Amino acid sequence: PKAGVILGVYDLENQEYLKTYTIYNATYFDSLCYDYSLSIKKLDSAKKMFINYGLDISQKPEPLKFTYNDNEWKLDIGNKVYYATSETNVDEELTISKLFMLDKATQQCSFLYEIKQRDYFYMASSGKIHYVAGYMKGKKIVFLTLFYHTNYMAGDTDTEIYHFTPVFEIE
Repeated sequence: PKAGVILGVYDLENQEYLKTYTIYNATYFDSLCYDYSLSIKKLDSAKKMFINYGLDISQKPEPLKFTYNDNEWKLDIGNKVYYATSETNVDEELTISKLFMLDKATQQCSFLYEIKQRDYFYMASSGKIHYVAGYMKGKKIVFLTLFYHTNYMAGDTDTEIYHFTPVFEIE
């Protein structure tokens, strides 16, 4: 409930949101919550947006879920293993994630992608970038990531940003 609900259309080629609608505002305070009638209006607008872009939101792609172990996210698909790490650079105020692909047949590892998310570190707070899922269509794959920032003294996540990687060809 504190993260809110935002629906939108993401342009994978240009790596940007084309349009978003905040259905429920992210807030810690009841007084800042959207009322039900406003949320319904925003949801109706979002549904029209999906139709205008030719998207059928009832047809959801099957996610390929990453597993997490020892600060590493891993997704094993056939003869490829995709894995990602997350680290912080306090001096430059960045949380950084790197995505790699291991070809099981050749044992060759390739660097694929890097995310650098502006972050801030104070009073027991930091961020992480999680690789959530991969989505395949034919010989292409794209990955969904989640950057979150947490103040460990408060216990709540105060920032969540979803992002897609570029689309990668599977050979």
